[in-house]
This record gives sequence, C-alpha cells and structure tokens, in this order.
Amino acid sequence: MTRVDIRGVVGEYIDCLSAARQEAARALFGGRTAPGRSWMDRFLGRWPELQHYRAGTIENGRATNARPDVIASWFAALTLLTGSYVSPTPAKYGTWTKPL
Repeated sequence: MTRVDIRGVVGEYIDCLSAARQEAARALFGGRTAPGRSWMDRFLGRWPELQHYRAGTIENGRATNARPDVIASWFAALTLLTGSYVSPTPAKYGTWTKPL
C-alpha cells in the first residue's frame, strides 16, 4: 500500500468511530478526520521495524522474471499441478500436449 492508501484507510476507520472519537482525531489531525503527510513519517518513526521501500517498475520485474531458469521452474511447477506437459515454447512444439 502507498502512503496515500494508508492515510485513506485510517481516515475511513476514523469516520466509522463515535462522534467523540472523531472530535479527538480532528484535534490531533488539524481539523480533519484523515491524517496528514507528516503522520506517516511519525508513525514509521515509532515503529522502526516497519520498512518503507519503493517498488520497482513493471519492466524491471519482467526482466527479472524472464530469465530461462525462472520460466523453466514455472513450467515445472505447472506440470506438477496439472499432471500434463506444457510446452514452454508453443511455436516450436505446438500448444498443450499430453505426456506419452
């Protein structure tokens, strides 16, 4: 989840609370029921075991997962699950084929 998503979830949760608790949240969050940007920094500061990381791009994930050993292991797992042989290169061997 992104920081914006987490702040949105916290805001939705606060909106479901009683009126007294919503007023307490407004006092903490500067008149709003949703936390601001600095709230997330303070929250992560209180919980150092939580780590913030930036996700890679889709292209980076494709490059990492398009290695021949990753593709071969995926087809091996699929073969175990389905009980049939699935050709990793359909253009060369055809589409789905059954073991002999």
